[in-house]
Parts: sequence; C-alpha cells; structure tokens
Amino acid sequence: MELKKLLYLFAASLFALFLIDRVTVSPTLMSGNGNVGIGVILPSLFLFLTFYFYLAVACYRWFGRLKKGMLLGCLPLLLLLLAGCLWWETQIAHHLLTALGGGPEEPQSRIYRFGWFNQYTNTLFFNVATFAATGLLVAFASAAGAWKQGRL
Repeated sequence: MELKKLLYLFAASLFALFLIDRVTVSPTLMSGNGNVGIGVILPSLFLFLTFYFYLAVACYRWFGRLKKGMLLGCLPLLLLLLAGCLWWETQIAHHLLTALGGGPEEPQSRIYRFGWFNQYTNTLFFNVATFAATGLLVAFASAAGAWKQGRL
C-alpha cells in the first residue's frame, strides 16, 4: 500500500512540474502580468514535500534490509547520480539565462530588475533535474541513516 501511495505522489509531482512548466513564460515572449506560476508552485511545494517524506520512509526501510556491503556500495552510486543531476541543472540554468540575455543584474536581460524568482525563471527552480536531485538527496540521507542505525 505504501508503494502505491508513493507512486501516486510521484505521478502527481511530475504533473505539478508539467503545470509549472506550462505557466512559466517563454524567454521569447514579453510578460508584464507578474508571476502567475506562484498559484501552481505553492500547492506543488506541499505535494513535493509529502512525496519526499514518503520516499524517505520507503528508502530507509529498503536500505535497512540490505547487507552492509551492498548499502555502502549504494552510497557512492547515489552521490554519482546526484552529481549528474546537478550538472544537468547547470545546463538548464545556462540555457535559460542565455535565452533571457543574462541574469537580473544585466541591463539587456529580459529579467533586468525582476529578481531571480519571476515568471520567466520558475522552471529554473522547479524542473525534473531539481526534483530528481532532491529525491536522490533524500535517498542518500535515508541510506546514511540506515547505515548508521545498523552500526550502533
């Protein structure tokens, strides 16, 4: 039953990321209506946190059943995957900032004086790469907790 709930939360979280992407203004368009994505982002945050909580519980139980050698092998793998997600996020950020003409401090940028969180940059913070990286961080913390619990 717990796995079923986790899968539903995962699917709902991916749908929330899709909605955030849809309400984020494209760098090629002009927008002066403010960040309408906040209406989607705020409820999505609750959904993401709920998913990460259930993921932490499931990972802790699963990692707790592994032998110590297998568990210690999982820790570097999780860190490697996390590094890959962080690299992916830097590529997303670079692509978006290039399309916008720079960050909010650049006078020729589309987001000049907007600040970092605006209608053009929702997907800079809420995307599959950051979602996966946070999930991997939760899994790593759960694995480390299970390993430490087994050592005591």
